[in-house]
Amino acid sequence: MLRTVFIASSFDKDNPLYQVFFEANELNTIVNSLPEWKCQLIHKINLETVTQKFSNTTESCFQVFHFAGHAIDKALQFNFKEAQYESAYLANVGGFAKIIKAIHPVQLVFLNGCSTAKQVEAFKSVGVSAVIYTNMPLNDALGNLFAKVFYAAFFKENNTLEAAFNIANAALEERQTHFNDKGFDPKIKETMNRGIDLFEEKPDETLYELSASDDFKKQRWSDWPKPDFAAQPRLPDPQDLQSKEIPDSALHRCNRNDELDEYHEFLEQLAEKKSNGPVFFFVHEKSPALPQSLVKRFELFGATELCESNASIDKSLFVWKEMNLPRRKDLRQPGIGKSRLYEIYDANLFKCPFDGQQYVFQESTHGDKVFIIHHNLTDLELESPDDIKLWLEYYMSEFSQKVNSELKARLAIIFSCLYFGERKDFEQLFEGLANDARFLGRVKNLTGMQSISLQNVGVWKEKVFKDRKVPAPPDEKELFPFAEGERKPMKEIQEILAQKLFDYNQKIRSQHA
Repeated sequence: MLRTVFIASSFDKDNPLYQVFFEANELNTIVNSLPEWKCQLIHKINLETVTQKFSNTTESCFQVFHFAGHAIDKALQFNFKEAQYESAYLANVGGFAKIIKAIHPVQLVFLNGCSTAKQVEAFKSVGVSAVIYTNMPLNDALGNLFAKVFYAAFFKENNTLEAAFNIANAALEERQTHFNDKGFDPKIKETMNRGIDLFEEKPDETLYELSASDDFKKQRWSDWPKPDFAAQPRLPDPQDLQSKEIPDSALHRCNRNDELDEYHEFLEQLAEKKSNGPVFFFVHEKSPALPQSLVKRFELFGATELCESNASIDKSLFVWKEMNLPRRKDLRQPGIGKSRLYEIYDANLFKCPFDGQQYVFQESTHGDKVFIIHHNLTDLELESPDDIKLWLEYYMSEFSQKVNSELKARLAIIFSCLYFGERKDFEQLFEGLANDARFLGRVKNLTGMQSISLQNVGVWKEKVFKDRKVPAPPDEKELFPFAEGERKPMKEIQEILAQKLFDYNQKIRSQHA
């Protein structure tokens, strides 16, 4: 039997959190990448499901419980099963702690909600060795960041609990120095914290704390007791398609085919040197449309699917790079913004040291490649287009042309932007740049993404469940439980698909246990 992490996310339609869904999926990917671990992931969690799962000792041995969602005082927010999980309620953690620890050897509880310090004692009193909690209101995006860094450091790198916690804290402190609560939505302070009510922040306290003994802090997960509920599972035959689980990344393949075609068009031109570029993509939309999911599709499947349709192009030609941008205040000052851009490229891709007068590009050591560079503008928490307009124009003209001419490098640059409400000002900025005579033919403005229909889900099912017979794939009506002809936002559909995919993979695991 494998060690198991139980990840639960809750959803409140009246006070939605947009990052918990991605946090849960990304942590699921990290945990499932380890042969000794598996993940039990449930979105829109309810107490009935928790009780059922933690009463069972034949399928899983839970050693970690992770909660992502709203919290207040001594309560976590759960969803009502009877109301199709759309309504939420608060549950006191005292009884909940007893449920998860009654049978399973839970070693670590991670309470990733607002101000969860008052909940620690309930879990420590039932024998949980370590609790990660928060001292103050938690911004949704920061909660996602801390969790991802911690899980990568603790599970993938097998650092000690204390070291992984410190690594995540360091990443958080760097981000917090230029992170405000306004973001793209001036009401984000109210809508994007993981609390039910607003609290006053306590600047003398750190956001996250780790409650554990000194000895336990020095342990790695490999030091924890091994599962002993049942015999080890029989490993499936890796050549047997029916025994292979479907990765969570498959969620990003739902629809967005029109946008992918436009992406392929530019990549093909660069690959075949019909264009030397640089080319640019603006991927921006309101949160229900999940523009970040489109970027993930570009990253995970864009080059692969292009090479499948054009066998003359080698996938190894493409190099994907994530690049963090300068702070907002730097971008508003053209001189500093330009310098930061060279420094970012120098640190991540092309060496371009400053010789006392100017930045000089050195010969690339990467060979003849097409570099796909992604910049996440959402992380900058921009307040207006003026924060970035002049800097973007410089990046798209002088800087990119210099890279192209001096290094002969072929660049495809993606700027992604997630809105938490109407932002016509940013939409007009990106549309204006796409229509600017200086960049005509080199910019794709990908926005206004269509909602999802039953037909779109049917196409997705054909791709993802191709040639799978046992267990039987879910019915299309299960994947799209709405009236024929209706369309729903990508976020709503992807949540349903994520749960169905998880259920399907659970069936595969049970068949080979």
